Order: sequence, then C-alpha cells, then structure tokens
Amino acid sequence: MKKFLINCLFLGCIAFAISCGSSSGTGGGCDEERFTELISAYVEAGTVYIQDTTKVNCEAYIEAIQEYLDAIDDCDNIFEADLEEAREAAAEIDCG
Repeated sequence: MKKFLINCLFLGCIAFAISCGSSSGTGGGCDEERFTELISAYVEAGTVYIQDTTKVNCEAYIEAIQEYLDAIDDCDNIFEADLEEAREAAAEIDCG
C-alpha cells in the first residue's frame, strides 16, 4: 500500500513537470501557479494518508488526486492514455 502511494506521488510529480513546464509558458489550459498549489495539496494529502491511514485521510487523498487529474486534463501535452491510467489507479484505492 505505501509503495503504491509513493509511486503515485512520484508519478504525479513527473506528470506535473511534463504537463506544465515553464519553458514555453504554453500548454493549453495549464496554469503553473494552480499546478503548484494542486501538487502541494496532492503530496501533502498523500503524506498524511501514509502516516495515518484513516478513512478520512484516504478520502482527502483521493480528492486531491482527482482535482490534480482534472486540472492536468486541460493541458495540451498530456497523454490521454496516461491520464486514464492514473484515474483508474485512483479509483482502485479502497478507503474501506
């Protein structure tokens, strides 16, 4: 479980770096400031959940993932297959 969560956080950081790099300033609906906020919330929620695996923390983590994925969906240079795979992985998290 913890390995899965750490992998999700790592992949999320990579997707962030790829989807909204600051080099061109473009990327469809990408907003670098908004992504910074979302990735921080995503990482923080994942860290809290790893440290204390309660249902409330799990649900907060899933919500942060979904908000992040919804935001990167607006970027021109994100692969839809990767986005769908990430959504499926998030849907498999069982908060029990």
